[in-house]
Amino acid sequence: MISIVIPSYNQVEYLPDAIESALSQSREASTFEIIVVDDGSTDGSTAVAEGYEKSYGLRVVHQVNKGLASARNTGIMNALGEWVLPLDADDILLEGCLSRIEERIKGEAPDIVGLSFRTFGLGS
Repeated sequence: MISIVIPSYNQVEYLPDAIESALSQSREASTFEIIVVDDGSTDGSTAVAEGYEKSYGLRVVHQVNKGLASARNTGIMNALGEWVLPLDADDILLEGCLSRIEERIKGEAPDIVGLSFRTFGLGS
């Protein structure tokens, strides 16, 4: 199983896109989980995450604001998967990302899988 860990602090504008990109992966629901770590948000992103929790069964973990590294580590500590995919709340996964990761895992048995990325938005 792959655990997608999304740390979030005041990311109400971007968090839905990050969650939707994870939910839209073409994998069976049992092969991955999504964990959103709310790092003490005050902008409504907590409510967004909890809405997805109720509708789609992802997990939301709450903590007081300790910063990105702490939130990511909290997500990793709560992950059930053998593999962890960190996804910042202002990033998205492209279609088929998890399928490609699983192909690499099964075909090569690596310790780490590195992903490529593209920028978008301002300045891209």
